[in-house]
Amino acid sequence: MACYDVYRDQLAGLFHGHALWEPNPAGLYDHVRVGDVGYVSQGHFLRMFNVLLPADDPGQSYGVPEGFEPLSMGPFGNIRHLALFHGDYCSNTVSSREHGIGAQIQVAPQGGGANASFKCKKNKGAVLSLPFNASREDAIRTKAFETYIRRHCDSWLAHAIVNDLGVDKLEDIILVTGCDRTNSWAMAAVMNAMHDVDISLGAQAAGGIGGVNFRWGVSHDTQNSVAFHDSGPAQQPEEAEKMQCVFIRGFRTKRIFQFYKKLKAAAGPQPDDPDNEPESAMELLREPHVPEHRDPLLGVLDYIAEKCADKDIELVIAHEDDLKSIEGVDVLTADAVENFLRQNEMPIQSEKGVALLGDDEEEVVPEEEKVTFLAQAELEGEQIPLTIHPPAEHDYGLPSEEYFSAAVYPPIHVLVLESGQGYPQNIQVHASDKSTGIGVTVEDVLKAIFDDLQKPSSQREWAALSDELRQQVEEAFEARSRTEEERGSGLRRVDYLCGRDRLQIFAKHPAQVPDEEQIHTPLPSPGRPLDASDVAGPSTLPLRAGDKGKGRAV
Repeated sequence: MACYDVYRDQLAGLFHGHALWEPNPAGLYDHVRVGDVGYVSQGHFLRMFNVLLPADDPGQSYGVPEGFEPLSMGPFGNIRHLALFHGDYCSNTVSSREHGIGAQIQVAPQGGGANASFKCKKNKGAVLSLPFNASREDAIRTKAFETYIRRHCDSWLAHAIVNDLGVDKLEDIILVTGCDRTNSWAMAAVMNAMHDVDISLGAQAAGGIGGVNFRWGVSHDTQNSVAFHDSGPAQQPEEAEKMQCVFIRGFRTKRIFQFYKKLKAAAGPQPDDPDNEPESAMELLREPHVPEHRDPLLGVLDYIAEKCADKDIELVIAHEDDLKSIEGVDVLTADAVENFLRQNEMPIQSEKGVALLGDDEEEVVPEEEKVTFLAQAELEGEQIPLTIHPPAEHDYGLPSEEYFSAAVYPPIHVLVLESGQGYPQNIQVHASDKSTGIGVTVEDVLKAIFDDLQKPSSQREWAALSDELRQQVEEAFEARSRTEEERGSGLRRVDYLCGRDRLQIFAKHPAQVPDEEQIHTPLPSPGRPLDASDVAGPSTLPLRAGDKGKGRAV
């Protein structure tokens, strides 16, 4: 198994995306960016074109597919710019003995150095060391990319075949929705080691340049089991635009042809042989010798295809985020991913001939029926503290006819609440009762907000914060956690609001309520039942929409 395949599989469990063994674009294009369509060859991402650029853009240096139409994201920004923080990113088979190279470099004097050592206790392992923060870009509204794939993916494969790019399968093509870029990096892969492997890494800050020069070390008896390389001598300031990509995230897709469905039918037990065990249709479909180095995401595609063999499905789609559903698997190889999904009978969702990983019981709402609300701070006067354990029956002092009424007009099935004040992700609100024409209710919105606030902070969300924001979040956690039990539960998403944990409820008919008498009903403390003192004043609503889907959210 090649070093670039070992490296990719070993770091897949960090859930940052596909780890690239060759981050440097090598002069073939400027750098990886959101919207790129391309493929990975020997650990190197090769761009074909970009769906967000017009056909005549200088960045489309290798041409575009026949009938190409760029993807328009409308007037709203769709790329979030964050950071992948400096540090040593190791597979679960590798342990680090010192503080990361990045942490040492940050405090080293100009021209100072840093040293780290790693131990791999299994026959395979991987390490990525980042001395400085990498630039992280991710698409916010990925549904638009998914819809675009449905319409245009076949032309991508035709474009690759016509240009002899060596890509003959649709599932080998990636539509990039996120990437992490840097200028300084070092990486190592351990392959088929017979015993523990010790690796040392030294780094020297390049005085006056801002980059880092690396040096590797490995014991003589294991050097044939380790491959390593780095970004080389520093050639540009670290604050310069970051051009070399260490992780990519994106969609892959696969066609299910009619012969597959016939194969599955043929795989079942014959009427005259009831004891004959059915053979897996996937095994019939695959080539006799499936390469060991398949990308882990192909395991998701194969699983979805197998589940859809008896359905009217022609296309399956998977994203790097789908791998986050895998638990308890040491190494995310394609086979391990597929086996996990099959053993746990993970559900899929389908719509108009397309299937994805997800719950089929949850209605797939077309993008045009969704409304995005930007959470805005319209906070005046006394405000209401949010609690992270509100009783489920809490009605916030609203009359039942308003609490269970439509949150927006005209009614819709899905709301997406987006906060621009540090909350780690959007909150999607689904209508709790799809059998009526009410759509998303006020109750649905309030419960969705509070349910999301209770969720624990993930490593991915924490890693996306700057040092300054981490300090603010930690301070909010300290202020919220009044008992040992609360402290033991760790960070929650409510802490990312950094103390801005106040809910403003707007009157449905403001003209009937003088400003100085507007009611702000406090939520009960965790565990305290609702009593009459919690309900007061006129009708209020937390979310209000006017014409054309516009509205205010909290």
